Amino acid sequence: MQEDTVIAQRLICDYVTVCGGVLKVPLSKEMLASAASARSRYRMHLEQEKRKKMSDVQGQKRKAAEEEMEELKKSKATLIAVTNSLSQDADQPAKKAEEKAGTLMAQLITKSNTLRKRHREKMVMEKKLHKVHVEWQRIKYAMSINAAKTRAMEVALEEARRQADKERSLRLIAEAKDDKLEQTMNMMMKVMLQNTDMQASAMALLDGRTLATDASSG
Repeated sequence: MQEDTVIAQRLICDYVTVCGGVLKVPLSKEMLASAASARSRYRMHLEQEKRKKMSDVQGQKRKAAEEEMEELKKSKATLIAVTNSLSQDADQPAKKAEEKAGTLMAQLITKSNTLRKRHREKMVMEKKLHKVHVEWQRIKYAMSINAAKTRAMEVALEEARRQADKERSLRLIAEAKDDKLEQTMNMMMKVMLQNTDMQASAMALLDGRTLATDASSG
């Protein structure tokens, strides 16, 4: 535990001891308001930690996806170079075949056709990689937009909860003040009534003494 937590726990234990036990601790509205506020802050802390963990996980996934995309980019660049090379290699036997005849011409044409077939296969692979790259860019953009919207909503919710907790705490404190004011007024009324009873008793006593004096004088 951190130092502030240990100090707070020590203060709470001392207060419980002074009150004579947990069941004898007075639950004032100020204490309830403080507990509600503390619970709200702790809940927000837990939510922030949860969002942080989720953000870390998403960040790791995003990093892995970006690394994979970089590998795809390198593969695409290599594939383009191989495709261009195959196209040039396929043209050379075809040109040489135009100058030859018989078996040699057939061999050159076969070689050219084989290279062109490989060239077409590489072109298909290149198109697929291009589609994957375009789709990844679209997903990445959508993820950034959604992340921004989610963060904005989280901030708005935090502010709304904070405001609601503040209003609740203020309401509890106001009610506590009203209760204290009412208790004070009741106490003052009791004192005034007691004083009134004492004054009445004193007046009655004085009246009794006056009557006794008059009787003795007569």
